[in-house]
Amino acid sequence: MTIEEALAALGKTEKKVAATLRKAKCLGTPRRCSTCPVAVWLSGQLSTECHVLTDCSAVAVAGSHLATWADNPIPVRKFIKAFDAGEYPDLCESFPVD
Repeated sequence: MTIEEALAALGKTEKKVAATLRKAKCLGTPRRCSTCPVAVWLSGQLSTECHVLTDCSAVAVAGSHLATWADNPIPVRKFIKAFDAGEYPDLCESFPVD
């Protein structure tokens, strides 16, 4: 599965992205690039560490000394922004201490 396929599989709307993550039990921490629910889900799908950029525009997938980048689809961006703003508390594993 490619990064783009994995991102597309999350859903075509923000609500479908949330539902996919909820069904997969992918919990995360708001405003944390490596532990947001999307990064957790992608890491499981791609069997490697993933980070979501703080502006939600892209995903970095760690590889052997190199990272591969992919653009986040609009529904995934919307979900991440909403999650970071406190929506979807049922998908929060913990809250950041800033």
